Amino acid sequence: MSSLLEKIVSDSGAVGAAAATIEPVEQRVREEYNRWLADKNHGEMRYLENHRHLRFDPSGLIEPAARTIISLAFSSNIGVRRSDRLPQFASYALGEDYHIVIRNRLENALRKLEMPSGAVWRICVDSAPVMERYWAVRSGLAYRCRNSMVAVEGYGQDILLAEILTDLPINELIGEKGKRVVKVSEPDTLTETSVSDFAAIRCVECQACVTACPGKAITESGLLTARRCVNYLTIEHRGEWDEEGRDVMRNLPEPGSIYGCNICRDVCPLNQNIPLTEIEEFTPQPALLNLTADDILRMGSGEFKRMFAKSAAKRTGLASMKRNVSK
Repeated sequence: MSSLLEKIVSDSGAVGAAAATIEPVEQRVREEYNRWLADKNHGEMRYLENHRHLRFDPSGLIEPAARTIISLAFSSNIGVRRSDRLPQFASYALGEDYHIVIRNRLENALRKLEMPSGAVWRICVDSAPVMERYWAVRSGLAYRCRNSMVAVEGYGQDILLAEILTDLPINELIGEKGKRVVKVSEPDTLTETSVSDFAAIRCVECQACVTACPGKAITESGLLTARRCVNYLTIEHRGEWDEEGRDVMRNLPEPGSIYGCNICRDVCPLNQNIPLTEIEEFTPQPALLNLTADDILRMGSGEFKRMFAKSAAKRTGLASMKRNVSK
């Protein structure tokens, strides 16, 4: 008989899932996170400072207390690229908004389950103070990479993460086949230590992402200096950039970026020859696939709302996109 975990993967279109018993986040990880904030590496993302008690112990995110966290990965490999003559546009935002798509898929999957009476669930898709990469590694679903991202064996870093928190104990979710379900075969090199230790960086010998990063934002310890990251500067930062931000953007290869950056993932060996996503909603919208800097500079608010109505990029706003492509 299939476990609940297997059914969730099958019915949601996830490429993998793993369950972990919720315990407080390891002390060394909490200290690392607090130092990262104290050093202002998060730039203006003040929300990362909030609700730290829940980030470090997500059991309080549902009532009664969450006992199990399910980490899920969804492939976002769309298999097509914008022309190199066009400014960068984060590939995950070329299709429909992943927040909505993944939440809808998980809600539908949970509705199909024969859930134990009274079981409580909460779906998180970038919508709660959960250290999602930590739990993806802790559960055994993924492993940590040099550029601060995580990878799932066989799917690389071209994935989107989500979580389900529940008050069910882990043994009611995993069945007899274990706590991890991934749709590709796992090579013998994937060891329990390599996927469960958040401090271990699997790709430590490879420096491709470090060398290619325009802002030199990737540290030796596998953390990200977000205020020097093109993703942060073009998506999260509001208003004009300071001198540090302008230096990074000047170093970005032409023709620049409208929204986000794909460079560290594009050069990563883990992301070569991986399966395409089977999620139809992630199919790129032709208008976004061919969007130019001039299109953005000429765009009005009405056209912006229509073009980006279904894209995750809408949260950045037209003013920020115009700033990104202005010379």
